Amino acid sequence: MPCQFLLPALLLGAIALQVGCQDLNIAFDLPDLSTIIESEHGELQLEAYKAANNDRILQSDGTRKLSQLSWVSLGEPKLVRTKDRRNPSQEVVFDLKADRVSVQVSTLTAAHRKKLTETANKKHEVEVNDAQFVNVPLSHVDCRLEILDDDGRAFLLTGSAGNLHSFPLHVDFMAPKNSPERQMVESRLKNHTDELTVKCKFSANGKKVRSNALHISSQQVKNLGLVEKLFGPADQVSVTRQQLLDLSSELYSALSIVEEYEMPQFQFSEAFISGLLHETVLGAFSDVNLDEALTTLSRYATAFEQDLPADKIKKDLGSLYKVHGEGSRRHIVLDQAAYDSLSKRGSSSSSGSGGASFFGIFKLGGGRDSRGSSRDTVHSHQSLDDQLTELNSHQESDVRWAIEGDKVVPKSIRVAKMWKGGFNRTLRFSRVLREVTEAAFSRTFRMEVGNTEQVKTAWEQMQQQQQQLQQYQQNIAAFTAQLKNTTEVMRSDFSALQIKINQIKRSSWALTEQEKNLIKEWEGAKFEEWKKKSVWVGERKGSILLHFVSDIGIYTMHHCSRLSD
Repeated sequence: MPCQFLLPALLLGAIALQVGCQDLNIAFDLPDLSTIIESEHGELQLEAYKAANNDRILQSDGTRKLSQLSWVSLGEPKLVRTKDRRNPSQEVVFDLKADRVSVQVSTLTAAHRKKLTETANKKHEVEVNDAQFVNVPLSHVDCRLEILDDDGRAFLLTGSAGNLHSFPLHVDFMAPKNSPERQMVESRLKNHTDELTVKCKFSANGKKVRSNALHISSQQVKNLGLVEKLFGPADQVSVTRQQLLDLSSELYSALSIVEEYEMPQFQFSEAFISGLLHETVLGAFSDVNLDEALTTLSRYATAFEQDLPADKIKKDLGSLYKVHGEGSRRHIVLDQAAYDSLSKRGSSSSSGSGGASFFGIFKLGGGRDSRGSSRDTVHSHQSLDDQLTELNSHQESDVRWAIEGDKVVPKSIRVAKMWKGGFNRTLRFSRVLREVTEAAFSRTFRMEVGNTEQVKTAWEQMQQQQQQLQQYQQNIAAFTAQLKNTTEVMRSDFSALQIKINQIKRSSWALTEQEKNLIKEWEGAKFEEWKKKSVWVGERKGSILLHFVSDIGIYTMHHCSRLSD
């Protein structure tokens, strides 16, 4: 793939332009240029790497090829402040989207190019320009955002830049709504935004290498007490997805997944559950009658140490929904107060996304009625059967419902069956792994929210450049008028100077050789030639405002000025 570099454009600012550079080989072993720049947080070493053919060009005799010299640099990567999409009067660093958190990162700026150009001209004694310094042709940009809660627990978000040829770089951190990582980011943005730091690794000529997949040996299973927690005395149990989410949350901390695999918790949970089901279950998740499921359900992470009180669970669940009639229409209605009360009494600390956890066993899909509304009543034109189908279609819900008269009652729970023998061997989780980038060039930068850069949009840059163009045109008009007036003054001063020369010739003073030569030069000159030899010096002083460029002219000017006093 040909390299792509970012070159400055006159009207659109930062535009990614493709430059054919298949033959451009960068010498990444050692920076060719290094200089210190001042930043808000102290001094920074700015580096640039040369193209491999730079040495050959510099050793050549001619200067025509100097324009072929080229360097690459990362500059000083910084987080970018942009206008808030929801409130354009405010600036933000983190853009919260439906399933991700996005930031922008600036790299090589115009100020960096200018400084590197000065360094190159001084080091190599050449004349190069800013356009010969371009961004490093990146192959990967991998970033991480790590946040500690008040208890010291680490929450990790990982992200990467998709388009590596458009600047500023756009980095997306996957963060589904209601995931613990998303909740932690939103909390920090409200209270401690300046404490957030993004760490990015910039790589060129690199590739991803997968390594260090998660294996849990039978001895680790024993040490973690997984069998006892899941099975107790039983050989087989049923588990809900909610229980497996709780288990993944426990192992995420116990196995130091943040440090060892640099994987966010929500991502680990998905990979762990998939791997665990593949290794240890007797069948996929399926809907099982509520009474039957509760008799075989694992006690792991539930609110009950002994047998599950099936009657109480069914009664509490049966209080959540009811059928409400309005005329000839019937609607499924959520009792929000009952939902909130039950979720508070039996909520678990699960890392799962969406909905509340009841009794540490299952989720119900987030306190929403059949239309996704949080209102107490539903004004739906759907049939009652369609409303029930929609209620049972919530992906986060482990419970399936049925209608009995004017009541909506729990009918079944979605569970999977696990067997104890599956834990007597090493459990392998192929999706829980760490990816390492091996590259010829790799640099890591920590970028703080407190040290950001403002980057204007292309439209804003066009408006600014249009204003600059208008100001330039006004300056040209003013200069033209001033030049016209200056020419008229110069014609007047030419006549005045002629008079002074005649005064000198008629004076009784003995002329010096310099004065004689000046008069001889003057008498042979025409106005246009004299104007070219002269330099405008500003305000009118005495009767002469100009002087000759030659040493004789400068000397005589002072002499003539003295005569006019």
